[in-house]
Amino acid sequence: MAKEIELKLRLAPESTAQLAQWLDAHADAGRESRLLNDYYDTPDLALAGPRAALRIRTSDSGERKNYADESYEQTFKTRGDSEAAVQVRNEWNWPLAERALDLTYLRSPEVADHWPHDADMDALNIVFTTHFQRRRWLWKHDGAEVEVVIDQGEIKAGEHHQPLCETELEVYAGQAEALWVLLAQMQQQAPLWLSDVSKAERGYRLAGCEVHHFHADDTQPQVLINHVFDLQRACEQVIWNNASAMVVWQFGYPLWSLLPISQREPLTRLLRRVLSESVDVLQGSSELAIDLTLASRRLAELSTESQLSQSDHLVRLVEARRQLMDVIECSDINTNTFNIDIKKTSELLTLIKD
Repeated sequence: MAKEIELKLRLAPESTAQLAQWLDAHADAGRESRLLNDYYDTPDLALAGPRAALRIRTSDSGERKNYADESYEQTFKTRGDSEAAVQVRNEWNWPLAERALDLTYLRSPEVADHWPHDADMDALNIVFTTHFQRRRWLWKHDGAEVEVVIDQGEIKAGEHHQPLCETELEVYAGQAEALWVLLAQMQQQAPLWLSDVSKAERGYRLAGCEVHHFHADDTQPQVLINHVFDLQRACEQVIWNNASAMVVWQFGYPLWSLLPISQREPLTRLLRRVLSESVDVLQGSSELAIDLTLASRRLAELSTESQLSQSDHLVRLVEARRQLMDVIECSDINTNTFNIDIKKTSELLTLIKD
């Protein structure tokens, strides 16, 4: 089993050329490849609940001449811990001779300890696919090595499909801190928005999986970090899926209330502008993308530095959420749908008045 330590970021397709040009100049370019991924689950989506993912990846050089050029790999991932706003996942990879599941790997003792107990292996079927072109680089800095990839393609689930454009930074050697050093440089080249939504989750959503399958539970450890990831998800829903801006406030304002006054500026700016800017402006704003990164990092530090217990954090978060609900009309907080008018917008802005 390997540990996958990574950052995932969304970006607009028009930003990829400039970012790739910068990476060509500052990192070692690797080969391009074309990747077709089949994601498996049971009919009742027993892997989706605990946020596990099982796939078969078919890859080639991007210039396939015949099927003999293809290679196959089976991967199983489980949701791991989070360290300082960086995702750490458990991951197993096995080479395959053909594009078909090999259940013997999944039944090994090591994997069995992490396999969801109610997931029937004999009922596994393809739920969705992701098909994309991948460009990769290896960035080196002070003994650390970070792989950077840019993926562009499409996610399909039955007759439904949506575009895919993202970049991932994964630690190959050295400490996770190297991810933030590299990201700071990359965010000067293009708007890169921190994302906690994997390709697998996007595929599940496209296939009709309920939202609650992926929402962090307040009873889980690392309450504050879970809410930081919720804020990242909320930004992604607004910027890329045209959700109501209020979903950012739902998760952002309680976190804002926890920060010391001197460290609120990035999140203040994000909360204010998300109510007034168009999706196109938000999507193309490097400043706000950086603000989300700064806020996420400071909140992650707060979760480890604070003398408050996890339960204390939760109490304060719940109280701030109630305060927020007092000034908006919420039709159903579980569906992230809100009704808001000009008067309510003004009242919301007073909540973050310095």
